[in-house]
Amino acid sequence: MMNDTPRVDVGRRNLIAGGASAALAMPLVLAAATPAAAQSAAPIATSPATKPAFDPRNFPVVPPKRFSDFKVGDMFRMPSRTLTGALTSAFQAVSLDNNPLHYDDDYAKQKGLPSALVQPMEVLAFSAPGASLFTLYLSDILIAFTDLSCKFLKPSFVGDTIYSALTISELTKDESKGYITVAVSIHNQKNELVLTGQQKFSVKL
Repeated sequence: MMNDTPRVDVGRRNLIAGGASAALAMPLVLAAATPAAAQSAAPIATSPATKPAFDPRNFPVVPPKRFSDFKVGDMFRMPSRTLTGALTSAFQAVSLDNNPLHYDDDYAKQKGLPSALVQPMEVLAFSAPGASLFTLYLSDILIAFTDLSCKFLKPSFVGDTIYSALTISELTKDESKGYITVAVSIHNQKNELVLTGQQKFSVKL
């Protein structure tokens, strides 16, 4: 028995061509169905020419401050440091301090200490204001580091870790300059205050 329905011969080439046509037509259909607001939300390419040129002379770590930007109570912490034998040897090379109490663990233990006694001036060195962000904020106005005083309250030994901070304690000025006084504190890993002090800076108004 013969089927009178016409036979449609769909070849592989016709299938591929038909699929490609449908794929090309699809974006046009979607675009027509997409609200104008959604189309306008698409990102807009920015030309690289609109970006500011890099200038190594204008690359501050923090934005510079004016004298009026500082407040009493502002604190500037420094990275904690463990007092290692390498640091004490480096300080010995700079200071020429040859007392074995500071650089010979065995000698220090013979004297009843847990390890070499860190030279107090080395401990003070870890209050250098440049180790914090403080002097970076002063980059446009700093005139001079004018005063320094301190008290050593506890000994520090090789192996201790210290935590230094500067806190603004006073702000004064005259007709031509401003003066920033900071309180210095250094604690150790036992929460003991090992050093207190004061530093003073003159700055432009």
